[in-house]
Amino acid sequence: MEDLEREEDTNLSPVPAVLGPSSSSLDRRVTHLMGQEVAKRGRSSRGRRPCAALTAPDNSVALLQPQQLKCRGLPNLGLTCYLNATLQCLFHLQPFCTQLLVQEEVWRMEPEALLLGSFVGLLLLRGSCEMDIKAAVLLELKDQISLHNQEFEGNSQNDAHEFLSECLMRLRVIGQALAMGDMAYQCPVDTLFSFQLRYIRTCQSCGVESTRDEVNTMLSLDLVGQGSVRDSLQLFFTESNVEFRCECCEGRGSTLRCHFHTLPQVLILHLKRFCPLTLTKQHQAVTLDPILDLSTLGERTEDVRRTPPPTRGHYKANCEEQPGQWVKSSDHCVTVGSEEAVLKDRERMAYILFYIKKVIYTISHS
Repeated sequence: MEDLEREEDTNLSPVPAVLGPSSSSLDRRVTHLMGQEVAKRGRSSRGRRPCAALTAPDNSVALLQPQQLKCRGLPNLGLTCYLNATLQCLFHLQPFCTQLLVQEEVWRMEPEALLLGSFVGLLLLRGSCEMDIKAAVLLELKDQISLHNQEFEGNSQNDAHEFLSECLMRLRVIGQALAMGDMAYQCPVDTLFSFQLRYIRTCQSCGVESTRDEVNTMLSLDLVGQGSVRDSLQLFFTESNVEFRCECCEGRGSTLRCHFHTLPQVLILHLKRFCPLTLTKQHQAVTLDPILDLSTLGERTEDVRRTPPPTRGHYKANCEEQPGQWVKSSDHCVTVGSEEAVLKDRERMAYILFYIKKVIYTISHS
């Protein structure tokens, strides 16, 4: 099954030329191919409620076939596996892609939003096996990031965590600019990835508390020996002693603790596998919890389900394509696997994890 032909992706307006005005044959092929994919969705949408399946996924889709898997890959432009793995994970976050697609009319004519056009262009080209077309759009996306962060210029190896952080920051800046326009725009970083941590500092002398809230888009976690992702989260939220002068009693000893004040729709966890001094990688195994119960770490009773990760070394992405089928993307090569195999195989390699929120409803009787 090719996502570009799924019936739920209907009634989307045509995508602008991603590479900007040009008379080159390659640029015309990019625009023509993307237009064909939009037209396919338009034909399949006749007689259906507009955007119906954007909010109600079709659970009857068939498993991906070998030829379709071949087309799902992304070409390596030269040590760009970090970029490809990150994009593959974002492509599998349906709410993120949907928000960009349905708001295209808002950002399509905004010069500062070329990054969005490149991302949506690659999303629409997922079913295409024309790697030269994908390479052209990938290069455009990479150039848009490089304009604001020179670390991503050229063909040097880069870190997937740093690239993802830069992407989220650029998307937020673009969202702020679009929000000032005449048409309403919801930034997917704010609506899906952002959350608040509440820090509480308590004076050990007089007991006075002070609080502050901090907005984040991901958490960086230390590894716990023989532990799990849950253990690393608990370590992050463990109360610690800090030196701080109290304004009330001038005491210098305090404790600091924090918890989730709000939860995101998608929780991004970065596992610290690299020593900051030696830059050596830690290969210790971490149990990858398929579900995290965050009820003891915040003020809500919610579960978060997992869609894993780009991994470090040669970066790869493991994502749940649909129930019963997972895909492993290594640049142009895409293969299938099971959840059990992915969780076991990535214990020593997982680097960035994406957990998707699932609200748990309970009924009690007294």
